[in-house]
Amino acid sequence: MKTEEKIYMKALTGMVLGGTALKNYQKIAVIGMEHILCIAASAAMEASFMLEGGGNITHLIPKKGEIKEMVAKIAEYDPEIVVMLYAESPEPGLNRELFLETMKEIADTALDADLMLDPMTIMSGTLAEAVKDIEIERHMQDIESFVFTIDLDNGEMVMNVIDIDNGEVMLDPIEEYKLTVEHTILLNRALRGKTLKWE
Repeated sequence: MKTEEKIYMKALTGMVLGGTALKNYQKIAVIGMEHILCIAASAAMEASFMLEGGGNITHLIPKKGEIKEMVAKIAEYDPEIVVMLYAESPEPGLNRELFLETMKEIADTALDADLMLDPMTIMSGTLAEAVKDIEIERHMQDIESFVFTIDLDNGEMVMNVIDIDNGEVMLDPIEEYKLTVEHTILLNRALRGKTLKWE
């Protein structure tokens, strides 16, 4: 896919999230990697959230050596939910590294907020790796956490509750959001038959 198409696809995905899955929240924190595709998704999500009558948003960019301070800022902001968009990276492997570090710091801080993760964290096995840390597993069991996945055959975004049991990550679908034909075509081109991996 051309970069321009990827940007548009990510913006459409963010728009759906902001106008549906987040509509019942009033105060959200968004953590998004410093990459044009994460920026496209988060900006569209935040705009859609506000258009649907949403409340307050703070946006943070995870950086090496600054995760502790970032999570402290989130704790002070006291959001109802933290959305973590780590799928793309400005350098290979940095997103995976920062995701694991962020999850550890959130657990150590005992951040009292729901979590919403992107599919990369599940499909790559990185969340399963993270919850091998007993503190992360316990924290995940104490809060509500969600991940959105894509049903390519039915053209739907599926919101799932994440359940953690003895280090095993399980998904329980709770809602489906219909996607446009255009959005579904782009997602099929980007995802069908491919394995998600950190880049």
